[in-house]
Amino acid sequence: MGGSGAPKLAVIAGMSRTALSSTGLDTRTASLLCYLGWWVTGAVFWLLERDDDRVRLHAAQSVVAFGSLSLLLIALAALSLLALSFAPALVFTTLVIASTAIVVVAFGLWVVALWRASSGESWKMPVFGHLAEQWLAKKKAGSNGPGLRAGNS
Repeated sequence: MGGSGAPKLAVIAGMSRTALSSTGLDTRTASLLCYLGWWVTGAVFWLLERDDDRVRLHAAQSVVAFGSLSLLLIALAALSLLALSFAPALVFTTLVIASTAIVVVAFGLWVVALWRASSGESWKMPVFGHLAEQWLAKKKAGSNGPGLRAGNS
């Protein structure tokens, strides 16, 4: 099973040769799928992908960006419920407007991420891309993958 480091190639329906990730999917498809289900599919590809750095970058960005946005939306929803019960209507309205704005921005970011990944670009998201790269560098320095191994090999 060990990787030789050389990318696997496949001929797909008359197209030129494309590199395959360790999941068996070509890099563009795997990168696109990282974003399809927000942070959930990003986490799946983060755990499954072992060799392709581009797919791992897209997976890490998906987890960091859409995981953060999901947590923010959950926090705003909880605050909205509290405000509905205990605060003036203006506080509730402000929180709902903020949540709506975040949903619109998140949807826009999702569409752009899907488009960039499907075009085969190794795109770095503003803010989230830098955090994802730091996470990748930390993981790469700590182990050969995202696994739970401890000790030296």
